[in-house]
Amino acid sequence: MPNPQRLCVFCGGTPVTKEDVWPIWSRRYLPSTQPDYSIMRSILERDRRLHGSVRKLSGDPKSRRVKIVCATCNNGWMSVLQNEAKPLVLPLMNGERTTLNESKQKLIAAWAAMTVICAEYFTAGNATSLVVDRRHLFLRKEAPKRLRIWIGNFRRRKWPAYWVHNSLLISEHETPYPWTIGPGGLPRPNTQITTLTFGNLYLHTFSCPFPEILGSFEPRGTHVVQIWPIREKFIVWPPRATIDDRAADGIAGAIFNRLDAIGVAMRS
Repeated sequence: MPNPQRLCVFCGGTPVTKEDVWPIWSRRYLPSTQPDYSIMRSILERDRRLHGSVRKLSGDPKSRRVKIVCATCNNGWMSVLQNEAKPLVLPLMNGERTTLNESKQKLIAAWAAMTVICAEYFTAGNATSLVVDRRHLFLRKEAPKRLRIWIGNFRRRKWPAYWVHNSLLISEHETPYPWTIGPGGLPRPNTQITTLTFGNLYLHTFSCPFPEILGSFEPRGTHVVQIWPIREKFIVWPPRATIDDRAADGIAGAIFNRLDAIGVAMRS
């Protein structure tokens, strides 16, 4: 198991406290009623092959907390960002009509970046966010430039996932990273694809340190719209296309599967 996080992932302060990934205010709208859930984890081994594992945990995933931020950040800028984003996120969660201008997209993107970075530490060994990106969010209250963020209007039926996270290592060189994780000394991943759902809000993100890869992959179709980096001056919500169970599953895994396929081709 990876070592526990001892310093705040945003400012480096101590001691660390617990943070709710699904904000407390959302519990009124998203009650935690699931008795258990499963974590599916993909790990890139030394043989450059992906090995998956599934672990079942008790409780509802929406009530999970991660001990990774200091009280100053938790009760300070993070709390402010939650409160500022709440009136913008609620209509998206409830599938209500609204319009997102550039300033609203920027604020939602900052909130989404904070949420996704914290969610990565559900499985700390697979966390990919860079110190420079976490500091960027901390200092500027703006989503990192190496992060792509899309949102969609989700209508759940039987799709069981509330959080889907895939990470892998993409390197231009054969030399290993200067740091390793885990008892096996596995290389730390640097690329992630994360999906989180908040009621009707389907939040999908992709980050990678290589601009040519980051700019080449995005969800196919018209089910999601990009809010970071900002493309449109105005987004009318909800979009015409609704995400059903099949689309939700397909979007969540599409970029990762394409990247893995490229990796397999390079290995063969």
